Amino acid sequence: MAKRQQREDLQAEIDAAPSQGDLKKLKAEAEELRAEISAHKEKVHELELLKQQSEAKLAEAKRLQDKCAE
Repeated sequence: MAKRQQREDLQAEIDAAPSQGDLKKLKAEAEELRAEISAHKEKVHELELLKQQSEAKLAEAKRLQDKCAE
């Protein structure tokens, strides 16, 4: 009786496991998400560079404004 229950439990566990097709789909989705994350990180880096450039231009504009005010 205990062996039968073990077999049934194992079969239920096997039936609940994802199929190879499911695993392939999940792997493909993970790759897509990694690519999206990489693209977003690159965009963030570009935006940080633009922010630094803007801050430098703003500082230069303020310096020139102060110079003209003298």
